[in-house]
Amino acid sequence: ATIEAFVVGDVFGSRPSTIMYGPTRGGGRYPDRLEPATQPIRAERAAFFDVVIAVDAPPGIALGSLTVGARRVPVELRVEPAQIDLRADPLVWVWYAPKEIARAHGVTAHSPTALDWETRYAALFRAHGAYASTDLSPDTVAGREAFLDGVRFWPVYLPIDNQAAFREQVRFWIDRLADSPAIPFAIPIDEPRRLGRQLAVRVLADWARQAGAGGERFWFAVTDRPRLIYGDAVDVYIASDAVTGRNRERPPGAAQVWTYNGGAPFAGSMIIDTDAVALRTWGWIAFRYDLPLWYAWEGMYWSDRYNGGAVTDLDRDPVTFDDGEDHGNGDGLLAYPGALPSLRLKVLRRGLADRALLRLLARCAPGGQAAADALAERLVPRALGEARKGDRLAWPIGEETWEAARQEILDGLVAAPECHDG
Repeated sequence: ATIEAFVVGDVFGSRPSTIMYGPTRGGGRYPDRLEPATQPIRAERAAFFDVVIAVDAPPGIALGSLTVGARRVPVELRVEPAQIDLRADPLVWVWYAPKEIARAHGVTAHSPTALDWETRYAALFRAHGAYASTDLSPDTVAGREAFLDGVRFWPVYLPIDNQAAFREQVRFWIDRLADSPAIPFAIPIDEPRRLGRQLAVRVLADWARQAGAGGERFWFAVTDRPRLIYGDAVDVYIASDAVTGRNRERPPGAAQVWTYNGGAPFAGSMIIDTDAVALRTWGWIAFRYDLPLWYAWEGMYWSDRYNGGAVTDLDRDPVTFDDGEDHGNGDGLLAYPGALPSLRLKVLRRGLADRALLRLLARCAPGGQAAADALAERLVPRALGEARKGDRLAWPIGEETWEAARQEILDGLVAAPECHDG
């Protein structure tokens, strides 16, 4: 194993996030920013260690120690004979604005230096079971296609104010990925709450179909639930209230149903001042409801460009989103400038690793599907469209419960030789 060490930095939330995000633990001091460090570590309050297991590590037990001052704590590392790969088929798509990364690092957007920084962030998220990508255009795909290596769903941009250009770009992406298992998709209008915007969604969806969208060629998506006005022109609905049961019955005309962001009681939230296991729920909920993609609206939201554009003081007042009515500490913030991970990104990875283990158990162990389904339902009895506003949390908030559940999965994998690699 390789040990990666971090100093845990605190952020100070002077005001709690609003109820839109679900439960908050209030204003105060929260550990979140992770700074890479060499050992021995000198930290004011906390350190964090990633234990990275080599792919060819033999199953068995290795012994080590953690030394804190004069105190020595024995550490036992147990390697099980089953493998998962979080880089393959990542669940979470994290959108980002290239100009925000360029601004934070003092470089010109779309320059080679800016692209180098984007590559660092893409690698960071990919290592944690997610993939970071802006919505690509024919002019911006060069140099960024590597971010989507092995990814099933490619987010792309469509110009909604020019019908000819809109259709041309739909055809461009159909041709560009014709020989690839990847499917391009676009969300031209976000959260169309008013009738006029919903009518616009329908018009654009029809344009896409006329250009060849649909099937496995190109998907037109909307961050909304199914509505009569959309007919069968929308390929993907992205909304928590569109996801019920095992999500195997799709709305009429919909190729897929996905979800995005999070807010209790529907899913754990991204905010800093909530229960520490919040983002671990995403992997479990995705398995429970058979979700192929979870969309995080932002991952590097360091300036609130939707509400004045002020740069956020991420250390002293980490309210990243504030529309005057609702505000959230760390909403859309999963990585810090410098391609530094957050503690919440590590929690998200734990849930995504749990999902990968559940999928492995379901796929290879005798009776594994039933066992995995039962365990996921026990931990998350209801979420997404099966939850109702005002409900109490349906999942546990104690880390020990989630760790015990992971151990149950591992026990099932160890007991099934069919699940062992090599």
